[in-house]
Amino acid sequence: MPRLSSFDEHDITDCEKRVAHRVHRCVFESDPLPVINRRKKSTSAAAILRAREYSTTARQSDIASNMAFDGILERKLFSRPRGRIVAGADIAPRQFEYHPRRGDRMVVGSMGSQLMVLNPENGRETCSTSLSESGGVLGLCWLNLNDDRFVAGCNTGNVSLVDMDNIYDGGDGIICSFDVFPQLTSVHVNCEDQYFLASGFGCNIGLYDLARGEQIACYEDVHERHINVLKFSHSSPHTFCTSSFDGTMKLWDLRDMLHQRPVFTTRSDWGNVMACWSPDDRFILTSAVDNEVRQFHASDGSLAIRYPIATVDSDSNFTRSYYMNDGAYIIVGSCMESTVKILNAKTGQHLRDVYIGYAEGATSRDIYCQSLRADPFRPFQLSVIVAYERRQRQTELLTVDLLKSDDGYA
Repeated sequence: MPRLSSFDEHDITDCEKRVAHRVHRCVFESDPLPVINRRKKSTSAAAILRAREYSTTARQSDIASNMAFDGILERKLFSRPRGRIVAGADIAPRQFEYHPRRGDRMVVGSMGSQLMVLNPENGRETCSTSLSESGGVLGLCWLNLNDDRFVAGCNTGNVSLVDMDNIYDGGDGIICSFDVFPQLTSVHVNCEDQYFLASGFGCNIGLYDLARGEQIACYEDVHERHINVLKFSHSSPHTFCTSSFDGTMKLWDLRDMLHQRPVFTTRSDWGNVMACWSPDDRFILTSAVDNEVRQFHASDGSLAIRYPIATVDSDSNFTRSYYMNDGAYIIVGSCMESTVKILNAKTGQHLRDVYIGYAEGATSRDIYCQSLRADPFRPFQLSVIVAYERRQRQTELLTVDLLKSDDGYA
């Protein structure tokens, strides 16, 4: 409010206005779209290292981008963006993943082992099936070289390879069942579809061969507490990171696992809920308990930035964060808060808080973010699994478009 002359019976001086303007400019980002359209892409650190290994030149075209920013320069972000429930309480979603190459597909796993592929734009179901054992679906990952297949795992340890074509032909979609991984929480497939990794409520990680359909290695005690999430690099089939509630994130190379020595280890003050790679593999984003979010350089593990996010002073405030808009921004959600925060990934400047209470009768004290992802194809769009304190109400999957104004709950 540049013309504000007094506040609470106090006259605002020119000096105070200048200080306020300087603080606002430092903390908040007010006009993101022109910046996004001008931002140039950078080469992946992993691509540079791989090119160096083969004595070739790394090109940005090797790391393709799905994001299209054309036509959004003149548009604005709405304070009350459009929200749509694409998977309701009848599904009780527990986990979901956007398709990395197709904008019309998202796989959703439920608390009761049900799997559903839908279109995130309109919520229309493409196909559905269920895993052979009951349990909440916690691990989901699309394959990279086959658009119709994904790996799904339940907290019971049941892990399956699912083929959509098999469902279309009348089958249950499960074309391979793998060795059980106890108390599973996460699965991830490498970029060449050779292997996938699994972790859970333990200190071990399992390596599976997709072609052979079996577990080929188990790396024991790689952390001191349970490993909630692990992720392969987008461009290197051997490089992956693990995040643990022991407060560390470790980078590993499958070619050097004999002595189980990580490439590097980073530390957080609290336990790490998750970690993820930036789209160009230059950074790794870690999310620890109570809004402790940091970005590290993937080349050496050095700290790039710790994001200035207010805490709620609770060791139960489990926080998750992901990259948005090709890595230009991050989205942050926590299980004791009713908003998703959007921050500039490079500077940490705050862009917007997105309230996720779209359901009728929902209040800020009643709802929280259980899981979230940014749309890899559509700028300033994201999806959130909204959970409710009232246990009689099931979870719902909400998609939000900040470039459209809310015209009612859909």
